[in-house]
This record gives sequence, structure tokens and C-alpha cells, in this order.
Amino acid sequence: MGEMTQAGIPVPPGFVVLANAFDRFTAETGLNEEIKARLEAVNPEDVNSVEKASVVLRDVIHDTAMPKDLSNEILAAYDKLARNSLPYAPRPQRKTPLLPAGLENWNIFKYPP
Repeated sequence: MGEMTQAGIPVPPGFVVLANAFDRFTAETGLNEEIKARLEAVNPEDVNSVEKASVVLRDVIHDTAMPKDLSNEILAAYDKLARNSLPYAPRPQRKTPLLPAGLENWNIFKYPP
């Protein structure tokens, strides 16, 4: 989106949560160990094994509380954006083997509550 803005293409307001935030989240919460253990148990030849690990990791990531200062920063940026009641399109900054399958498949547009 930064490249589009620099090229003069109109881009709606937004904010970025960098991949470093995800790295920090997984490191500070101990999720790196959980992710590593689940991925080591996966049999790449067995689609069900991959799917099971993906579902478990997605749920574990979802259910793990983020560091408070990181959460506050993201929520403050979201609140500022949501005041306009504009649709937004969450997207991961990068694809990574640490993101279980499906986490990169976000809804295209969401509307603030």
C-alpha cells in the first residue's frame, strides 16, 4: 500500500501491524515453542496431519493474550480508523511458515462495529 501511495494511487486510510509484532507476540507468550512442536509433529505427506496442526495452531494463537502494550497500540490505531466507519481490509504483512494455513485468508472488507 505504501508503494501505491507513493505512486499517487488513492489509498484509503489505514495502519500497519508489522510482522515484528507477530514475532514479538509469539516470542513473549511462548508460542514459538508450541508452533515449533506442532510443526515438527506434522507429516507433510498426510494432509489430515497438516490440517489438524493448522486448526490447533490457529486456535492457540487466537486464544493467547497479546502483550498489553502491543494490544493497546493496535487498538488505538484501530479506534482512530474506526471513527470514520470506513470498511477496512486486514492483511498479513508477510507469508511465513509460522502462520498456519488459513491465517492469510482474511475477509476482504470488514466494517467497524
